[in-house]
Amino acid sequence: MKLPSKLLLASASPRRKQLLSSHFKIQVLPSDILEKPLRGETPKRYVARMALEKWKAAPKRPMILLAADTIVVLGSKILGKPRNKTEATLMMKLLSDNTHHVFTSICVGWGTKASPHVRQMISTQVSFRAISKNELKSYLRTNDWKGKAGSYAIQGKAAEFVDQVRGSLTSVVGLPVKESLRAIAQAYAQRLQKS
Repeated sequence: MKLPSKLLLASASPRRKQLLSSHFKIQVLPSDILEKPLRGETPKRYVARMALEKWKAAPKRPMILLAADTIVVLGSKILGKPRNKTEATLMMKLLSDNTHHVFTSICVGWGTKASPHVRQMISTQVSFRAISKNELKSYLRTNDWKGKAGSYAIQGKAAEFVDQVRGSLTSVVGLPVKESLRAIAQAYAQRLQKS
């Protein structure tokens, strides 16, 4: 699997950059888009649209470009980033003793093209054990829920609540590394064939 030495990342997520930094020299080009579901839009369609819009909104550069979006979904409800402790409390109560999905959509291709070469969605199931009232209060005091979709980061304090992960653990962190590397290699191989 041949990979480029440099990569454009259409994301300001420090977790995505960290997951890829051992493989590439990364240039971050965060995309400024409105991240809000359309009326009647399913979670899967929403996350796929967000990744594609980030990819298209990134400045055009002659390098391999990766864009991604990750959402936490319980049933058909998207659990976004909580605005305050009250929202974080509600989300954690919903996740307690329950199984939810984490969807990550990736778009990869040559950065000067109109559309990506590879579009892929990765689905991971995460099961939480029951969280006691005292555990929840203690967790909320850490502020580890701030800025996190679903009010948690699986690599953070909430790790103790996780019972089982079925799928890509790194996708729950923010990027499915194995699938992303494969997509980058495909896009890079296509580019090399055309040059």
